[in-house]
Amino acid sequence: MSHIAEEYEPAFTESATPDNVTIASDAFNDDYEDYSQYTNPGKKRKRVEDVLSKADEQHQLWAEELLDYFMLFQGNDTFQQPPEPPAGINLDRPIDDKGHTALHWAAAMGDLTVVKDLIGRGASIDALSKNGETPLMRAVIFTNNFDKQTMERLAGWLIRTVSFTEWFGSTVFHHIATTTSSKSKYACARYYLDCILNKMSEVFSPIDVERMLNIQDRNGDTAIMIAARNGARKCVRSLIGRNAAVDIPNDVGETADELIVQLNHRRRDGRHRQLSSSPFQMDPGMAHPVLDGNGAHVAGLSSPLTAGPKSEAATALTTQFIPLLQSKSAKLATAFDAEIAEKEAEVAEAERVVKNRREEIEALKRQAMELAMADRDEAHDETLELELNTLVAECEARIEDEQGVDLARLVKEAESHSNGDVSMLDGDGDGGRDLLGRLKELMEERKRLIREVVRNQSLAGLGQRQGDYKRLITGALGVPEQDVEGMLPEIVAELEDSLGMEGVVA
Repeated sequence: MSHIAEEYEPAFTESATPDNVTIASDAFNDDYEDYSQYTNPGKKRKRVEDVLSKADEQHQLWAEELLDYFMLFQGNDTFQQPPEPPAGINLDRPIDDKGHTALHWAAAMGDLTVVKDLIGRGASIDALSKNGETPLMRAVIFTNNFDKQTMERLAGWLIRTVSFTEWFGSTVFHHIATTTSSKSKYACARYYLDCILNKMSEVFSPIDVERMLNIQDRNGDTAIMIAARNGARKCVRSLIGRNAAVDIPNDVGETADELIVQLNHRRRDGRHRQLSSSPFQMDPGMAHPVLDGNGAHVAGLSSPLTAGPKSEAATALTTQFIPLLQSKSAKLATAFDAEIAEKEAEVAEAERVVKNRREEIEALKRQAMELAMADRDEAHDETLELELNTLVAECEARIEDEQGVDLARLVKEAESHSNGDVSMLDGDGDGGRDLLGRLKELMEERKRLIREVVRNQSLAGLGQRQGDYKRLITGALGVPEQDVEGMLPEIVAELEDSLGMEGVVA
């Protein structure tokens, strides 16, 4: 059994929802108490042309006509057209003492024709009243858009202002939640929430939607706190469905989670009191009538209510009691069905929230594991770099030693060829100085070349060629590629032995 139709049904009986009657006179009397100065033709006032400029005069005359249209003709005369604004008029200029513009009024009245016309003429959708309210905030205070089912289109035009806050730090969601202080506004508030949230999902990211739902007013309250405090369970579920936080504390330390728990306790206590206050209580010693599926007595199974002779009064009482019992049983069954459906919806919502939290936990675990692996890889890279630098230093030292031996040998050979004439090596003559300078340059060049050779050799082992050599050895020896690194000493020894034997044979 679906409850959506009942939830969004705009029609109300007068006894059930007296607060939803939002004709202009009821909706705006409190807020526009000084409006009479514009609309009371019998009130004596100064001549407009004596105190106002031409532009001011045009604006005030248009404002009076527009307010008369909103107050007098809304829903009463389908042929009455709104007044046209004068050319060049400032549409964002207030038309009442509260600082509300024409767009504020049109949005609150649910008059989409005027709203569309004003926006098309350049009226600002983010115009603020004296207390900082936007036209969208003004619209959700009243039920006109609920009665006309126009909030979805209105929200589509004004959705860019959904993040605005007024003087108390309240968003449009705080305004909607505040209206639930009256139980008759529950359905209207849920309808407004769904329309605005659906439009937000088309414009903003889920993270931005969560951020706006979690904005706190000057008391530290979020919208879900206010809805939970007022007992608007469906509004609370709608906000939770968009991941509104329930663990943010307000200025007195309350959280939405605590308020929801209190709400559930109040609901259970109220239900128990209702069940105990049955309109009829049967005597414990009185047997229940035995009925079949159609409410008729089962033959041969009469109860004390139907057995034995009866007076006319007893027969009449029995005749009235059985239909009453059946009616109460049917109502009780319907209530149980509705309660079961609501509980199933709550369970599904709780399962969805749990699933989202689990996914978030798994994502955090994966990120932590990736960070740990990255740290290990970084430490491993630093170790390898240190080993490489050590090997480079050792290689340079060995090459220096080898070339030092070769250099000493060459010097001896040069001395023997010069027949002991070492005057060329002295620094006394010009030739000796040139020779020493040249020797110094060659030694510096040799050191540079040693460093370059070592660097090139170290880099050669880190490129793609090393992988090719590994695959070549793997294919030749038939061993796993990861074992090649540890077998290199054995492979080199075998190659040296093979080369030595070939030299002996030759």
